Amino acid sequence: MSETYGNYELLERIATGGMAEIFRAKQLGLEGFEKELCIKRILPHLAREPQFIKMFLDEARIAARLSHPNITQIYNLGAQGGTYFIAMEYVDGRDLREIWRMCEARGQPMPPQYACRIVAEACAALHHAHKKTNKQGKPLGIVHRDVSPQNILVTHTGDVKVVDFGIAKAADSSTHTRAGVLKGKFAYMSPEQAQGTRIDRRTDIFALGVILHELITGVRLFKRDTDVSTLTAVGNCHVDPPGDSAEGVDDELDDIVLKALAKNPKDRFQDCEEMQLALERWLVEKSLPSSSAALAQFLSQLGKDIEKAANERKRKSTKSSSKAKPREPTKLIRSGEYEEPEEEEIDEPLSQPKPMPKRREPTQAAPPPGSEKKQKTSTSVFAFLFGVTLVALLAVLGVQFLRPTAAAVVKVTSQPSGANVYWNGEPLKDKTPLTLPPAGAGSYWLEVSVDGYEAYRAKVEVPASGERDLTVVLRPAK
Repeated sequence: MSETYGNYELLERIATGGMAEIFRAKQLGLEGFEKELCIKRILPHLAREPQFIKMFLDEARIAARLSHPNITQIYNLGAQGGTYFIAMEYVDGRDLREIWRMCEARGQPMPPQYACRIVAEACAALHHAHKKTNKQGKPLGIVHRDVSPQNILVTHTGDVKVVDFGIAKAADSSTHTRAGVLKGKFAYMSPEQAQGTRIDRRTDIFALGVILHELITGVRLFKRDTDVSTLTAVGNCHVDPPGDSAEGVDDELDDIVLKALAKNPKDRFQDCEEMQLALERWLVEKSLPSSSAALAQFLSQLGKDIEKAANERKRKSTKSSSKAKPREPTKLIRSGEYEEPEEEEIDEPLSQPKPMPKRREPTQAAPPPGSEKKQKTSTSVFAFLFGVTLVALLAVLGVQFLRPTAAAVVKVTSQPSGANVYWNGEPLKDKTPLTLPPAGAGSYWLEVSVDGYEAYRAKVEVPASGERDLTVVLRPAK
């Protein structure tokens, strides 16, 4: 897609959220000047909603005050075609949720040193936001409130960026959260945020602790099948030390993670800088490589490992299918018809058939009078009972086969969106984002493709319950 939008050219839609859509774009200027950036635009149906406009403008105002290498920069706030937009820095990389899934696909969680480096850089970004003051030196009281893997990006050069201050809280925000209204992703909320009580910067520290725990262990910490169960788990705040299930984690790193995840905010790190310094001390003491260059190299190798494994599975699948015995074509036999037996092929020359020998009838005594009638009666009774049994058996089997199989709800999104989806080889009518048709729990083949990008193909396991979100990032075709 390509759309002219004021002084910008929208190249592709990267994502769509509940309030806005984000495009990769370029700014057009004099004498062929071009600059790649992102355009975040309020969704058309919300462009006239005062509440959403205030939230959108608050985000722009808050983010524009922040100038830090680990926070995406805001270039412009404007209006075009009856809707507001924000022009911001374009980050060429992946978000932590995608990286986490890549590690999951490889079968190994992220090495602790890279997880600590990413979270330490996110700490630096949030500390800058938390400590920001106005011109009079009064703290702005900024709290992100939505620190999650989707909002932490890692570039291909190993830089870390915190994005999306869309629901950030500042002391002078024009919008205020109503009592009892929860904002943010439930699995990364602090206990006090989940309860809807007053929060401060320590709620962001708790979210960073959840992310660090999940990156190290490769297991979701509080996520459950339902939102209510997730919030209950957050409120209970039962956390096992990551070293119990992850390699390369010592007691010192366990203590850092558990302190960030303390249920009582007073027991946590009191600011993000304190947590950042603790992580960096651990990295120095262990002499583990965790620079931006080392992180970039790890991500590059991770992508190669995933691609290599996918190609190997594809090769084995092709090899096994080529050796498989071809299936016999299905023959349709209508009711009342019979199938003629196939003639046996012979290599001998065709000759006249020999005359059939006379059949010799066996000699037997004549049946006693009345026995023939009894035999017919018993045969009829047996046939009737057999028929009843067969009908009952078929009815039971029919119920079993026709009974719908429970399965989770699977939602598929892609970057870019609007991609074609093939589900177990069958094309779907809708394009991404979409919800897959119910097919029962099990393994299915998913293909996502769009012109100009390499197609994504993978085997997807559909669980028996709950929800599963699949996000596919397509690579531009070479």
